[in-house]
Amino acid sequence: MNHRIVIAETQEQFRTAQAIVAAYSEYLGIDLSFQNFAGEMAEFSKMYGLPSGSMIMLEVDGSIVGSVGLRRFSEGVAEMKRMFILPQYQGNGFGNSLIGSFVERARELGYKSIKLDTIPRLDKAFNLYRKFGFQLVEPYRFNPDP
Repeated sequence: MNHRIVIAETQEQFRTAQAIVAAYSEYLGIDLSFQNFAGEMAEFSKMYGLPSGSMIMLEVDGSIVGSVGLRRFSEGVAEMKRMFILPQYQGNGFGNSLIGSFVERARELGYKSIKLDTIPRLDKAFNLYRKFGFQLVEPYRFNPDP
């Protein structure tokens, strides 16, 4: 399958990425209100837009099928949020492309380190993060799901 990485720039692109993030929320089956998910969706392009963020999207055969959000966590620290590839496209190595593009974009924006949180049942994503050098740390945000 032909794929490429697209950085959201237009409101239409942000709306497309927002739909992927909504699919991610449904896929998780977790109430994300503890993270102010509604507020995040309302401020989506602001939160994941320049100058301190990006929404990195995966396009396969002309359709956006995955995304990952980059946003500022603190000075010099980026946060990776909402990485998701639609289930029918998972298992094709596209996660490598998304994470690699995320790391590159974070460097371009001047970040020195990256944080992310995940849950154990997302074991494929967890293993992918480890492959890219992410290490376990104590939780840096509240999450009722272990």
